[in-house]
Amino acid sequence: MVLIPEGAFTFGISPDKKVIQFMSDMTLSMNAQPAQKIYLKAFYIDRFEITYKAFRRFKPKLNYEVTDLNEPIRGVNWYEADAYCLAQGKRLPTETEWEKAARG
Repeated sequence: MVLIPEGAFTFGISPDKKVIQFMSDMTLSMNAQPAQKIYLKAFYIDRFEITYKAFRRFKPKLNYEVTDLNEPIRGVNWYEADAYCLAQGKRLPTETEWEKAARG
């Protein structure tokens, strides 16, 4: 896990023309615009996504075929992801925590 330090960051996106043009086929979340400064306390987050291999140790029977166990897991719902995190003694990041970590 890596420590994401406390502090402010820009959450969301500014509705400039390049972003609107790039995302013209996508629906933007209402809280994605306008960009705003958010202050977060420090938190920890895993450095890498959870793989099929790691998730399979938690839930041995997956309802779909997997070709590469080292790929990041896809197709799990929020409840499954939350249960996995809790079983590891962790929790899912909030939307703002995830965005701050993703922005670096």
